[in-house]
Amino acid sequence: MGAKIFLAALKGYEKEGVKPKRLLESYFYLRGNKNDYMKFVEQKIKLENFLLDSGAFTFMNSKKTKINFETYINEYIEFIKKWNVKYFFELDVDSILGYEKVKEIREYIEKSTNKKSIPVWHKSRGLEEFVNLSKGYDFIAIGGLAIKHIKKTEYKYLNPLIKIAHSNNCKVHGLGFTPKDILKYRFDTTDSTSWKVPGRTGQIIKFNGKEIVEVKKPKNKLNKKIDTRVVIKHSLKEWNKYVDYIERS
Repeated sequence: MGAKIFLAALKGYEKEGVKPKRLLESYFYLRGNKNDYMKFVEQKIKLENFLLDSGAFTFMNSKKTKINFETYINEYIEFIKKWNVKYFFELDVDSILGYEKVKEIREYIEKSTNKKSIPVWHKSRGLEEFVNLSKGYDFIAIGGLAIKHIKKTEYKYLNPLIKIAHSNNCKVHGLGFTPKDILKYRFDTTDSTSWKVPGRTGQIIKFNGKEIVEVKKPKNKLNKKIDTRVVIKHSLKEWNKYVDYIERS
């Protein structure tokens, strides 16, 4: 069986009529959200098909925030409690606050929610800490893939890491990881925003039975303006097919 893929960042496109089986959202973009999208999110939470990212890195790099970090953490906790979120990531802002502070925040959140978070291992934490996390948790994540902190030349270490975690009965999530050869890697779950790329580029994609490929536009439509919403809806539909294929493989 391949990884279960959570499609991320659907907010704003939930009314397109094609919805993913699994969803990952950032708390940063859900804060104070009271519209119909939360009804959709709630459905996924109840079915345990939802992963909540803290959005802490986005928060700390945003110039528009009007609250301090401590308040943000407490609001994150209250959101988890209010919606009974089972799967949520720690605030992995090692590069900003250092890992010791990240561990303090993790402990505070877990005590406040009475739930275990999903620790996000970064290679700066070292192999020993990966082993420790896989022994202490039943679900952890590997970060740094989407932002290239873990380079393609280092992908060869992913399966050995996953094997270590599995030997400790711990599942592993690959954050932002859906390369074309994803079936080579034994992640239990991953997530992706790649389904949104056609909305930015105007490209047309399709699932060909094994992978997502680009479809060349007819010559008479090369310069024709494309409705972004139509492109996004089509992309999401094709990605849903791809997600099902990967999970069955």
